[in-house]
Amino acid sequence: FQEEDEATNWATTEAKTVMVYADPTKGKGKMRRPVSAISWCPDGGTKIAIAYCNPEFHGVLEGTPSQGYTFSVDDPTKYTSKLSCHSPITSLIYNIKDPHILAGGCHNGQLCWWDVRVGDSPQGAIGFCESHTEPVYKTIWTASKTGSELMTGASDGLVRWWDIRKFTEAKEELIVDVQNEDPNSPGNQDIALSVSCIEYEPTIPAKFMIGTDQGKALACTKKAKCQSEYIQNIFDAHYGPVRALQRNPYYTKNFLTVGDWNARVWSEDITESCLLWVNSGTETLTDGCWSPTRPSLFFTTRTDGFIEAWDIIETQRAPIMAHKVHEGPAHCLAAHPEGFLMCVGGDSGDVSLLELSSSLVDVTKAEKVTMANMMDRESRREKILSAINKEARLKGKAKGKMKMMMDSGMLKKTEENEDDALNKI
Repeated sequence: FQEEDEATNWATTEAKTVMVYADPTKGKGKMRRPVSAISWCPDGGTKIAIAYCNPEFHGVLEGTPSQGYTFSVDDPTKYTSKLSCHSPITSLIYNIKDPHILAGGCHNGQLCWWDVRVGDSPQGAIGFCESHTEPVYKTIWTASKTGSELMTGASDGLVRWWDIRKFTEAKEELIVDVQNEDPNSPGNQDIALSVSCIEYEPTIPAKFMIGTDQGKALACTKKAKCQSEYIQNIFDAHYGPVRALQRNPYYTKNFLTVGDWNARVWSEDITESCLLWVNSGTETLTDGCWSPTRPSLFFTTRTDGFIEAWDIIETQRAPIMAHKVHEGPAHCLAAHPEGFLMCVGGDSGDVSLLELSSSLVDVTKAEKVTMANMMDRESRREKILSAINKEARLKGKAKGKMKMMMDSGMLKKTEENEDDALNKI
């Protein structure tokens, strides 16, 4: 029997640390610089860009170095480029079309972009009057013919769109005010929800999603004619901040949210509850992402320095892999486009490069079909439960209204009245 049977092929599920990229400013002073963002170069993942910023309240002290760095994946001993900035970089990402260009948001609300061929200094920076007023926690390049457009989200409750060819002011702005229903009003920034993360899938450029510090995930459209039409659906995802938000790369209708102590998988059609969820135990989760190669696999990081791999087809009770990466909290992670490498940034400023075993990378023949059937089945189940709950709520309202009328003497209490009221529902 020469052929391998996928059902009985029990491959080892593990990850091993192969390299560590230390913060070049480490040891120069007493300033702690946790990793705030990691981005893989789009040229096949030969380089990584790393940003550093302390996320704690008043954690950025005077004199703390603010620059980020790019490293060659093969050489962790020295950086290839320095990304200078006046304020610590909170979000950083490579341009999807040009591997020499990067953009990043800063702790002071500014937005910068760099061309590593030119030098360390930013080639463009938004002035304080036109920038965000609070930390920019997400920067994403959007799909465009020129590859020069991007969007940002910050904790000041704003999502903005920019073009580096005219890098003086925002092209478009959304105030994340979920209470705004007036088509003539731009929304109230005083009650806007703080943006913690943004999801944008280039294959569906008309849609994007927003994660907030208040635990809500918002499904939005770019085709809105006014501010009140941007937000289409609201999901009560978590009790605390949404730390990560990403659509499944194979089934874009389903998306992952990470926050509190659990990770949840949702369908954009169902807002009342998630399709399934997994619990990390007593440790809170800090980040998460889907595997680029396996549709049923996603990864999460925890405050105790572990990275976990969850296969929702195999089991939802426990991760199929848990690996200790850092002594302190693990803040962020980024998967290589081909799925066999993973970068995990820690509280100490170190970024660990993990090599994943083939069982965490290779997709089986039946996995795509099984995952599609599973998402279909769970969606139907949630829709049926939603209809049952809606009917129960309507019956409860009818009983309450009838009781109030009886108590006030407007209606005489009889069994026929109760039956007639319930039959009308």
